Amino acid sequence: MTPERANAATGSAYVLPMFPLEHAIVPSMVVPLHIFEPRYHQFARDLQAMKEPSFGVVGIERGREVGGNDQRFDVGVVMRVLHAKEFSDGQWTLTSVASRRLAVTEWLPEDPYPRALVVDRYDQLEENADDAAISLDRHTLVTEFERLAASVRRHYPQVDLFVDLDPAEDPDWRTWEVVSRSGLGALDHVDLLRCDSPAERTRLAITQITERRALLDALAEGDR
Repeated sequence: MTPERANAATGSAYVLPMFPLEHAIVPSMVVPLHIFEPRYHQFARDLQAMKEPSFGVVGIERGREVGGNDQRFDVGVVMRVLHAKEFSDGQWTLTSVASRRLAVTEWLPEDPYPRALVVDRYDQLEENADDAAISLDRHTLVTEFERLAASVRRHYPQVDLFVDLDPAEDPDWRTWEVVSRSGLGALDHVDLLRCDSPAERTRLAITQITERRALLDALAEGDR
């Protein structure tokens, strides 16, 4: 089984099994799932029939993960399955990594689990992009993350925000790694997923992380 290809008004699209979550996921995140709802047992079995098992995740704007009848964001990620295990009672555990962004163009009838027509969301090429400025912003992002991590260690010594950044990695992927370890909220993640400009995304992430550190410090001061 492979995702069914189709054509949509927005361009090339395909049908993808979906697993809405209460927290929005961003690329680079590794997500473990415990699948216990009967409708998702078939979801897990269908994934195993794929040549390259993958599914989509979007955040839930209103409602809960269990039972359906939720309202979902229209942006999310494609998850690539790394490991799957079925138990004797029909439940599953799945471990997957968020590999790229997606946008939902249409939700399809649930049969028995959610499916959607999606398109991969790519970064737009920017004319007259200032590579030096973008590089400086990426350096600033790492610096702000390190300041956030230091603040967390100071106020909550048991929490570690360490992230091992590989200089050889794609710089945009490194940005997502920093974001994924910063403890940002679901709405922050959704705003970043909507950014189609690496420069805009990096600047927004800097603002979000800086504001999170300031809030953390203010709350810690208030508890004294």
